[in-house]
Amino acid sequence: RATAHFVNRNASKAYQITVKMSVLNGVIQAVGRFDMLNLRGIVFGTLQILMTVVLLAAGLSLKEVVISTLLIDAAGICVLWAWARKILPFLAQPVWDKRSAKDLFRFGGFVTVSGVIGPVLANTEKLFLTSLRSVAVLTYYSVPFNLVDKLTCIRGAFSSVLFPAFSSLQDSRDRKFNLDLYDRSVLYILFSYYFFVIFFIVFGDRFLSAWIGQDFAFYSHRILSVLAVAGAVNAAAAPSLNVLQGFNKPQVPALFHFIEAVFYIPCAYLLILRFGGIGAAIAWLLRVLLDTALLHRASCGLFKEPVLRWYVRLFKKSLIPVCVCGFSLYAFRAMELRFFSLTNICGITIIFLLYIFIVWKLGLDDFARQRIREFVTGLSLR
Repeated sequence: RATAHFVNRNASKAYQITVKMSVLNGVIQAVGRFDMLNLRGIVFGTLQILMTVVLLAAGLSLKEVVISTLLIDAAGICVLWAWARKILPFLAQPVWDKRSAKDLFRFGGFVTVSGVIGPVLANTEKLFLTSLRSVAVLTYYSVPFNLVDKLTCIRGAFSSVLFPAFSSLQDSRDRKFNLDLYDRSVLYILFSYYFFVIFFIVFGDRFLSAWIGQDFAFYSHRILSVLAVAGAVNAAAAPSLNVLQGFNKPQVPALFHFIEAVFYIPCAYLLILRFGGIGAAIAWLLRVLLDTALLHRASCGLFKEPVLRWYVRLFKKSLIPVCVCGFSLYAFRAMELRFFSLTNICGITIIFLLYIFIVWKLGLDDFARQRIREFVTGLSLR
């Protein structure tokens, strides 16, 4: 009880540190210094893990681990503060500005609506699964869901860069530049997802069978296939959300989330009641399809770009890499090799490298290839 009381008492301090760190992160993101944020995350994240291991190995308790975590986070704030003052030396003490506060409250209010409704939509099907079915069915659904959810790091990496970029461009009259940035962001996110989606569709049952067991794979592999597609669709909506919020229209995605909630909750209930875990996956796919379609329509409207023409352009650029990857994986699966055998692993790796090569040659243009070469060259020089 004493340890629990200590942890609870220090939870508020940890929350205050998290809020301050988020503010300073936002300052550094706004000027595009993601190298600094990555460096801080690597150094202090590694330090926290090492200190936890050292303290536990030394026989110390959870109290000491919590204290070390707070101290390391506090040091991280000091580093962020020093960097923020160096990048923006004109920063002064906070002052109250009525107009700015009104704009911030308006923007933050709509973002909060999306932030509240989003987790509700993301977890509704889990509540229905336990109440309408069983904990076992929830497990068959949760493992594939968590597996696909790991890919959201791709979407998150893009979003952290795109929001400040679109925010800085909201007053720009260069429609072509903004649309090109939007096109590239959606396309590159999809290219990052396609291989994993096709892999889970083709090898999902064998992967789950080798990883967890044949019985589990029997109930979960179809769920994994549907959720993999849903995850890619959901990721493709992220740049649209960044566009709308960056162009100071946070009320649009907030309204869309409200519409989705009205549609999704009864739909999820009926599908789960009738089909169980696969019904939950289908409900989630339908929700993200609706969300993505609405967000794409709204963002294309900002750029005065017909959404159907935009979809056709996206489809043409994706067709060859997806087809080659899909046919290759299906043909390789037909060989019926043991999943974790060396031959099978090497074959899947070769197909993955082939996919990257085709994306490089046909999916990217000269501008993108040149930027990647410059990035790799910069890393090697460091």
